[in-house]
Amino acid sequence: MTARRLFLLSLAPLASSFLVPAPFHSLRLSSASPSRSPPRSGIRSLVSQQLPGASPSDNTDLPLSSPGIPVGSLPPLSGGGGGGGGGDEKYHLYPQRWTQLAILSLLALLSDWACFATAGGPSTWTTQFHHNPEELIDLFLFTNVLSCFFFTDITRLYGLRKVVTAAAGMMTAGCVLRSGLPSDFFLPDYNLEIMGTILIGAAQPFFQCTPPLLSGTWFGQDERALSTSICLNANQLGIATAFVVGGFFLGGKTPDALDEYLLIISGCSVAAFAATVALFQDRPPSP
Repeated sequence: MTARRLFLLSLAPLASSFLVPAPFHSLRLSSASPSRSPPRSGIRSLVSQQLPGASPSDNTDLPLSSPGIPVGSLPPLSGGGGGGGGGDEKYHLYPQRWTQLAILSLLALLSDWACFATAGGPSTWTTQFHHNPEELIDLFLFTNVLSCFFFTDITRLYGLRKVVTAAAGMMTAGCVLRSGLPSDFFLPDYNLEIMGTILIGAAQPFFQCTPPLLSGTWFGQDERALSTSICLNANQLGIATAFVVGGFFLGGKTPDALDEYLLIISGCSVAAFAATVALFQDRPPSP
C-alpha cells in the first residue's frame, strides 16, 4: 500500500497539468459519458451559474475543445477602436537608409579589392617586392578572422556609426601605407605593406558583419533581405574588381604600374572615408 501511494504521488505533478482551472473546479458532470460530450444547452446553464450576467439563452458558441481556458482570459483582437496592439505600430522609413547602405557597401567592396589587389598581376608584384603576393592575402584573412571575434562586443559598446567610421579610417590608413604615400609617392618597404595589410584585414569585419544590423535599424521588414544581400554581395564585387582592374593595370606591365594602381585604391578609400564621416549615421531620427 505504501508503494502504491508513492507511485500516485510521483504522478501528481503530471496530473496537475491536466486539471481544469479554478473557475471550473466546482463543475461536476457525473452523468456525462466519457465518450460523449455534454449537451451545449447544459454547458450554457452551468456557465450562467459561474458568470454573473450570462443567461442560458445566449447564443454564444462555447469552445468545447478547450475546457482548460477560462472564459474572458484571452485578450481582445487588436484593430478595432480603443487601444491598438503592437501589430498596429508603424515605423517611418527615411530616404537616408539607401545612403547608409551605399556607404557600407562601398566600404565592403574596397576592403576586398585591397585584399586581392595583386591577384590580377602577381608577377608584377613579385618583381617589385620579391615576395609571393599570396603571403599578404593569407595575412589579411588571418587578421580578418581574428578581428571577427571582437566585432560584437565593440559594436555593442560604441555603436554602429563610431565603429564603422573608425574601421573606414583604419582601412584608409592601410591603403595609404601600401600605396607609398608616406614615402613621397615611391613604393614603401615591404614591412609597410605588411602593416597596411593588417590594418585593412582588421577593419573588414566591421563592414562584412554589419549588414544585418544596418538592415534591422534602418529598413522595413520587407526590405531587409534585399538590403542585406546587396551589402554582402559587395564583398564579391570587390574581389571581382581586384581581378578585372588589377589585370588591366598590372597584367604584363612594368613595376611602375603598381604604384599608380595602389594610388587609385588609396584615393577611393579616402573618398569613402570622407563620405562615412560626413553622411553615415548611427540610427534614424525616429523609429
